[in-house]
Amino acid sequence: MKFLHGKLSDAGKAETFLMYNMNGITYVIKEKSLENALNSNKAAITVDPLFTVDKEHGNAQAEATIGVDGDGNISAVYTQTVTNTVNNALYVTKYDPTVKKFGEAFMLAMNHMQVYEDSVSNQWTSEDTREAFFDSKKGGGEDQFIFNAPQIALGKPTTENESGTLTILTKGTMTKLKKSTMDFDGKKSIRNMFLMPITQQLPVFMRLRMESEIRRLEKHRSHLIRTILYPARN
Repeated sequence: MKFLHGKLSDAGKAETFLMYNMNGITYVIKEKSLENALNSNKAAITVDPLFTVDKEHGNAQAEATIGVDGDGNISAVYTQTVTNTVNNALYVTKYDPTVKKFGEAFMLAMNHMQVYEDSVSNQWTSEDTREAFFDSKKGGGEDQFIFNAPQIALGKPTTENESGTLTILTKGTMTKLKKSTMDFDGKKSIRNMFLMPITQQLPVFMRLRMESEIRRLEKHRSHLIRTILYPARN
């Protein structure tokens, strides 16, 4: 449960609202209803759903974090396991106050993201994709990176010379992997990558330009990720 100041309606004006989560659905109590609760015993108090968990991504989206950028635009960020890999990815979706819904989420960052994009564009099989994620010659590597606990911090507002930002903070765990040979029915078979116990916690910082930058990011994700994703300094 928390208060936010953002744009919930198509009027274009930000308002203060109360947000809370229950049974996988995020609800909001708008500014007018908050005023009614404080100043009147008879005025109506309205509770509206803001973010509903997609059944296909329920476990991940249930932990989605909702916040605002520097201009009051509302976004949600969450993690989701990526098929055919041991990594997960960071996703972001923006709220459209005109239709009062969140748009389609897009992948913001993941370990060996170029491999994922190559697998989609070249229509690789599941087996080829899994092997490529561990193959350094194809852009992969013998490691695993798991994003966790993503948060949205208040970004910079738009000024005359610079567009505003959406700031995302998240932690991640890097785990080195190794190949292991196992016997199956008397035959030796190499099974790709078993987790090693040595891991490294890596705080991660992201800052995105709002609106136009995010639209460009949808088209050129790999290039921009390399420029905005880096370990945070202590």
